Amino acid sequence: MKRKLIHIEQNFLVECDTPSCDYSEPNETKDPNTDTYYLINAPCPKCGGNLLTEKDYYQYMKFMSRVNWVNKWFGWLGPKRVDYSNGTVSVKVHNGIKISE
Repeated sequence: MKRKLIHIEQNFLVECDTPSCDYSEPNETKDPNTDTYYLINAPCPKCGGNLLTEKDYYQYMKFMSRVNWVNKWFGWLGPKRVDYSNGTVSVKVHNGIKISE
């Protein structure tokens, strides 16, 4: 396994953007590079709202390409083993990228 500076575990492919809806599409593989293009403008099975806008999809893809670039060129700086004691960060892409601890 290659060393990574930024370790990513993606639990959900997409979450419904409707504030009153709690639907989320699970990511069985936990792979953040799973393609979600087929979910653009797809209706939410629970509330019928839009699951993924085209703008959010392209922002997510741009964000992931930057993370993958950092891991490709600077992964050798990362730990030999993943240590979650350093903390985790949550990233949400909806009308911009929101990063929180």
